[in-house]
Amino acid sequence: DDTGWIAETIDGTCCTAAPSLALTSTGDPRVAYGDGTAAAPGYLVIRSRTGADSWNAQTVDKHRVSAPALAVYGTGLYVAYVRRGAGTWYAAKPGSGWTLKLLDAAASSPPDISSSPTTSAKALRAPSVSSR
Repeated sequence: DDTGWIAETIDGTCCTAAPSLALTSTGDPRVAYGDGTAAAPGYLVIRSRTGADSWNAQTVDKHRVSAPALAVYGTGLYVAYVRRGAGTWYAAKPGSGWTLKLLDAAASSPPDISSSPTTSAKALRAPSVSSR
């Protein structure tokens, strides 16, 4: 039964890999994906919507990407992904701009956090927030 669900197309050309969905603390959706097709893989894109507004797109990384894993922490956006031919990367937007960081140059697939959750969690942890 799909009662209560709303289906929307946010990008007709999506996706080179399965998209990743995260919700803000107010329930607004954020979606990360490789914007392209299997024949022409695309950039890492984050789409967001607040309330009934239309979907807004941000291009985060202009390289071919796959396997995005998106998280929302406070007002920040954080995504781990594979940059094709260039390893596993991490993008963070804790404020107004994106910061990209190489995590593992040799990786050709998403990180497996099931085998070593402590190590992987440290590598991908969002910055701590102090309450002063």
